[in-house]
Amino acid sequence: MHIPPVQNLVKIKDNSRQSIGRDTCKKGLERAEIIVKEQTRKDTAETRLREEYRRLQDERNHEEESERVVKEHISKQERDEAVRELTRHQISAEVRQEQQEEERRARSTKADTIRFHLSETMKAKEFEGAQDAIFREIVANLPIDAKETPARTYQSPGGRESVPSQTCTSLD
Repeated sequence: MHIPPVQNLVKIKDNSRQSIGRDTCKKGLERAEIIVKEQTRKDTAETRLREEYRRLQDERNHEEESERVVKEHISKQERDEAVRELTRHQISAEVRQEQQEEERRARSTKADTIRFHLSETMKAKEFEGAQDAIFREIVANLPIDAKETPARTYQSPGGRESVPSQTCTSLD
C-alpha cells in the first residue's frame, strides 16, 4: 500500500493550526507507517504461508507419486510373480503330460514286445504241435512190427522234450 508523502497533505494556514496539523499529520504518518508495516508484515506472512502451502503441496504430491510408484512396482512384482507361477504350473503340466506320454509309449512298446514274444512262442508251440502231429501220423502209418521197437524222445527247438516218437530200426 502506497502512502502519499507529507507534502501532499492538506496545508494548514494558521500557525497554531499548523502545529496541530503537523502533530496530527505526524500521528497520521506514524499510523500510516504502522499500517504499512503491518500490511507488509501481513503480506510477508501471507507470502510465507503461500510458499509453505506450496511446499507442503509439493511434498504431498511427491509422497503420493512415490506411493504410486511403489504400488506400481509392487503390483508389477506381483504380476511378474503370478506370471512366473503360472508359467511354472504350465511347464509342470507340460512336463507331466510329456512324462505320461513317454510312459504310455513305453507301456505300448513293452506290450508290443510281449505280444511279439507271445506270438513267437505261440508259433513255436504250433510248430512243435505240427511236428508232433507229423510224427504221430508217421508212427500211425508204420507197419505194426516197427511200432514195437523202443521209443526215443525228440528234442524240440525250444530245448524241451516232446511226445515220444517211435522210429523204425530199418526200413529195408
